[in-house]
Amino acid sequence: MSRTQARRVAVRAQLLDLPRPVDILEVVRTVGHLQVDLTAAVAPSAELVLWSRLGAEGSDARTLEDAVGDGSLVEIAGMLRPVEDVALYRAEMAAWRDGVPLEPWQAGPQRWIAANDAARHDVLELLRAEGPLPAQAIPDTTAVPWRSTGWTNGKNV
Repeated sequence: MSRTQARRVAVRAQLLDLPRPVDILEVVRTVGHLQVDLTAAVAPSAELVLWSRLGAEGSDARTLEDAVGDGSLVEIAGMLRPVEDVALYRAEMAAWRDGVPLEPWQAGPQRWIAANDAARHDVLELLRAEGPLPAQAIPDTTAVPWRSTGWTNGKNV
């Protein structure tokens, strides 16, 4: 295979040629996943990937939020994937930590989660009623505050 042919294969496989894909799910199913980038406020990675494949009309943040909100896309390990891919991860999810004691660094967060179980239920109830929300829109009902020496200190929600 020549370089030119290899380049064409790569461009087509990433949906960067014409005709454009028609929707977000087609893009995600073809490329495999979209990276969730919580720190890029201006241009999150997922939106850039969609914009480069769908154009401005099919790639706005609201459309992506709708795909997550209606359950078409789910987040697994920091990646948005089609909901049908969850079956591929179920065995690994079921086996995770099966009988293996927690490491010392894992015990603290687990205690924090247990102490704030009511807050967890509050968040889940709100999300079921309202759909996807930014963290700032979720009230802090934690009983025990999150303590960190880093940038997550005080970020209970």
